[in-house]
Amino acid sequence: MRKSVIIKIIRIFFALVVTGGVLWLFNMNFPMSRQIEVNAVLGQDKPMISRLGPDPRLKIEDDYQIILENPVYFDLRSLSWFTQSRIEIVYQEWGRKLVGMAGKVGAEWQYLEIKPLMISDYGDGWQQAVFSFDMTKLYHERNIRRFIISTEGETGSKLKIKSIKVILLR
Repeated sequence: MRKSVIIKIIRIFFALVVTGGVLWLFNMNFPMSRQIEVNAVLGQDKPMISRLGPDPRLKIEDDYQIILENPVYFDLRSLSWFTQSRIEIVYQEWGRKLVGMAGKVGAEWQYLEIKPLMISDYGDGWQQAVFSFDMTKLYHERNIRRFIISTEGETGSKLKIKSIKVILLR
């Protein structure tokens, strides 16, 4: 009798662990707020967002990502039920201007460039540009979508990036 009670307790424990794991996974993929925020860690690949690339066009200096040449890109891994995205970039222009962003819409080099919806000036030299993309119109392989940050400027000019935040919406 004592052995059967222990077995029942173990079964209940494992059932609770499995149920908790399923609920956690469900909440991660179907958040109640209907949105997920993804912050890039500049210079590092993360599970949902890659670092900026390619390397010869960038450098890391004083915890900022410096864009030296045009264009640079990052990849975003998201599930298909997120149909909209809002991308916020906090940056500082040092001779190089942020022109826009482009999402990949076809194989090879087919991109649709858009201008920022809004640019906010923080007053201390930093600015924030906000872009909005319809994720259903972007080309993807294995739920990976590529975005290009487009800049312009003379050789030797820089654009400092402080942060990149992607908000995925259902």
